[in-house]
Amino acid sequence: MSNLKDIYNKQLEYISCNLCGNNDYEVIYPSQYELAQSANLVDTFKSSGDQVLLDQLVRCKNCGLQYLNPRLKEELVIQGYSSGEDETFVSQKSAREHTFEKSLKMIEKWVPQRGRILDIGTAGGSFLGMAHRRGWEVAGCEPSRWLSQWGTREYGISITPGTLFDMQLEQDSFEAVTLWDVLEHTGDPTAVLKECHRVLKPDGLLVVNYPDINSLVARMMGRKWVFLL
Repeated sequence: MSNLKDIYNKQLEYISCNLCGNNDYEVIYPSQYELAQSANLVDTFKSSGDQVLLDQLVRCKNCGLQYLNPRLKEELVIQGYSSGEDETFVSQKSAREHTFEKSLKMIEKWVPQRGRILDIGTAGGSFLGMAHRRGWEVAGCEPSRWLSQWGTREYGISITPGTLFDMQLEQDSFEAVTLWDVLEHTGDPTAVLKECHRVLKPDGLLVVNYPDINSLVARMMGRKWVFLL
């Protein structure tokens, strides 16, 4: 166990608050690297991974943002995402397709003309697959090379292996941009949102969902909250 803790500690970086840039924070949950199941980042960061929260969770004293500090270096996280395979995740595609079908109906109330839609961190591409069937022109990126290749084959669409910034997209080129349980996984959420703003058309729609750490369930469960992974 101590060896795993030492391995994790060597891969950490300290960061400032991504929202306000402040460095003054209070610790909510201390790190628990001694509980690590594996030092293999491929196992830790696959989409269906269930590794409990090991990192230290803090709250910015200036703006209240909660974030990991210190955290694993961003390039290591992306490496973990990009290298693994995940048969468990893709085996659940039917349920995801059903959920995303309903999500698209909601989006189309705001963007009835459809057009181009970008899904960031699209995993196996189920959202884009459903959008394509409904007449959207789709684009997406996914750090996991295995998942991006699977989605391309399964849905007959193009998924860029990598991050949003690897796509080198033109300004004002999408009617809608979506991030489904993705923003909280990015190393620089502010930069991601600024890039979304750049590639969206002036009247475009940005859709973001994420686990709410201020929800009643999260506050009742504390560190045992299911989304603290």
